[in-house]
Amino acid sequence: MFYRNQHPVQPTSQMVLPAVQHCEVVCEYTHTVILGRQDVHMRTQQLQLLHDCADVCTLTAKLIARCSTFAREMAALCAQVCEVCGNHCLRHPDQESQYCGRVCCHCAEVCRAFAASASPGHHPGACPGSECPVPGYPGMGPGMGMGPGMGMGPGMGMGPGMGMGPVMGMDAYSVQTETESKEDKKEKKEEKK
Repeated sequence: MFYRNQHPVQPTSQMVLPAVQHCEVVCEYTHTVILGRQDVHMRTQQLQLLHDCADVCTLTAKLIARCSTFAREMAALCAQVCEVCGNHCLRHPDQESQYCGRVCCHCAEVCRAFAASASPGHHPGACPGSECPVPGYPGMGPGMGMGPGMGMGPGMGMGPGMGMGPVMGMDAYSVQTETESKEDKKEKKEEKK
């Protein structure tokens, strides 16, 4: 369960999709980093889990994006795989594994809450009503685009020092609020000119 202003919020597909996509990217990158390590021969289980987790996250994101009837069931499986992968990564002391472990555990939490949020008699798909899970899709409300902090923007790159930045462990509401604040500041500066 997530909270906004001290009130419980049911996770929506719009909250889950960015977390799942971010987890997939981090697992793929961590897999690549580990392949270049000297102790790669001792990390076969971690490499397999990273690969599995990335693949499950990819499929989960696809099912959520198309509002599949199986999206919530897949999110439950994704939570299970992410939790196992995350806990395994957290056993390794290197910075990349530690970060990946936290991202996977956060994704597991979000997916588990999303999977559990379907109520009896409720549409079992990912998109009840007119909710669209795809950020920036035409017809979406303000602040739901792929602005800074929502995708692979500044602070989320894979450059020197990992730069995997400030959104670690945040839910989509926190990221969206941060994005809206930056966009508001930018608009105010442009209005002053």
